[in-house]
Amino acid sequence: MTELDDIQPPPDILVRRRWISGRKVEYARKADAVMVEHGSIYGGRFYETRAKARHRARYLIALMVDLRLHEPWELREHVERTPNGYRWAVEYLGERR
Repeated sequence: MTELDDIQPPPDILVRRRWISGRKVEYARKADAVMVEHGSIYGGRFYETRAKARHRARYLIALMVDLRLHEPWELREHVERTPNGYRWAVEYLGERR
């Protein structure tokens, strides 16, 4: 047996040199399924500032890109102002599966 016999690819949760918890992977995959089926996904919380809502949309996009679920060009962030505060959305621009 050589040292090369011990080499294996990293598990799915180790991507792009960082560890992503199983809870976050599950969250991203559920969000992806809804987004691909319906064309977009909205956050359920309202935020006091536009920046906080935008951060949540960007976080989800970055997570999906890191997990290689989508390419960055396939996803677009949106923030809308409502009477309750700001709400984020991510739109799927790629072809539906």
